[in-house]
Amino acid sequence: MLVDRLNFFLNDYQVRVLTDADQEQIFNLQKQHPNYHATFQKATLTAEMVLADLTTLPPGCQMQQKFYLGIFKEEKLVAILDLVLGYPENQAVWLGLLMLDESELNHGLGTKIIQKVCQTLKREGYQSLGTAVAVDQVAALNFFMQQEFVLVAEQTIENHDQKPVSIVILVKEL
Repeated sequence: MLVDRLNFFLNDYQVRVLTDADQEQIFNLQKQHPNYHATFQKATLTAEMVLADLTTLPPGCQMQQKFYLGIFKEEKLVAILDLVLGYPENQAVWLGLLMLDESELNHGLGTKIIQKVCQTLKREGYQSLGTAVAVDQVAALNFFMQQEFVLVAEQTIENHDQKPVSIVILVKEL
């Protein structure tokens, strides 16, 4: 139902669950964002690492809660959206990743995706959408604040190199 509703709301694009067969397109899109990966990853991004994203879940979650979605313009992957339904609470949704092809940056697609996702999730009965952003990822932080996400916590986590990363937890009520 979620994918069907997003396809309806994002009628200029095609939305579908990404699979192993999409590895090359996912990798090509993600490698356009080296600063994001340098913040959180241990090594340089590899095609194998993007496949791991398809099944990575927060503690206590099941695969049926995860929607790792591709948003396509014609046949080209232009955005990745990683959602976990019912996390961290039953009526909440966690946004693990929203990443756009650099050709789509600053053209309103990110805003359109967030608006339509929030509309869809609200219709599905969810009450909030949360995400985490590294403090030094200023453009991402500003984007989410413009989308009316509210800072609810700040903490330091360790990345894969055991280096501290300051993050903020942001939540948008639906």
